[in-house]
Amino acid sequence: SISREATKKKSILRRRRSKVQQQIHDRQSQVAELKLSDDLGGETPPAAQTQNNKLIGRLEEEICELQEKNQELEQLLQSEDHLRFIQVSTVSESQQAS
Repeated sequence: SISREATKKKSILRRRRSKVQQQIHDRQSQVAELKLSDDLGGETPPAAQTQNNKLIGRLEEEICELQEKNQELEQLLQSEDHLRFIQVSTVSESQQAS
């Protein structure tokens, strides 16, 4: 039935959202470590500082993208219309694969 299919897909999306949240946390931890090493580094060579700053910028971009994905998944999971949920989540899954 549609209700059963929606429940199954919601379970899959919850796992995906959990992974995304873990990725956000991991990247936030990496950024914090890089910033701390910059602060404690003292006489860090300029090239290393530049490289760290680029990495921090890239990680922060990834965090933003992951937060957007998390928000999309959250909105999908809030859907009460089972048929619409199945349609939208199927489209979302196909976009994720590409």
